[in-house]
Amino acid sequence: CCSIFSLTADEAVMLLKVMEGEDAADEFSRPIPPQPPQLTSFRFGVPRADQLAFFGNVDAPGLFEQGCAALEACGGRREEVDFNPFRKAAALLYEGPWVAERLAAIEDI
Repeated sequence: CCSIFSLTADEAVMLLKVMEGEDAADEFSRPIPPQPPQLTSFRFGVPRADQLAFFGNVDAPGLFEQGCAALEACGGRREEVDFNPFRKAAALLYEGPWVAERLAAIEDI
C-alpha cells in the first residue's frame, strides 16, 4: 500500500498516474485493464446508526446520507456493519508506534 502526499489534487493525480503504470522490472506489476467492469449492483457497508460519529461537524450527517444515496442511485445496497472491530484496528494503528515511526522517518524531509 503506497500513500500519496501532495499539496494539491492535481499533483496527487499526476503522482497516481506515475505509480499506476506497468513496470516490466517489477514482477508484481500488472497492466491496468482498459475499462473497469460495469457493476449493475453491489453492496456497501456503513456503520450501524448507533455507531455513526461526526465529531461535531454539523454538515457531515447530511453529506454522509448524500454519499449513501449516490451509491444507492448507482445500484448499491447499503448494509449496516458492526464498526467496533474497525475502531479497535484503528486504535492499534494510530495509538501505537507506527505513526510516530513514519513521522520520525520523514520529519527532516
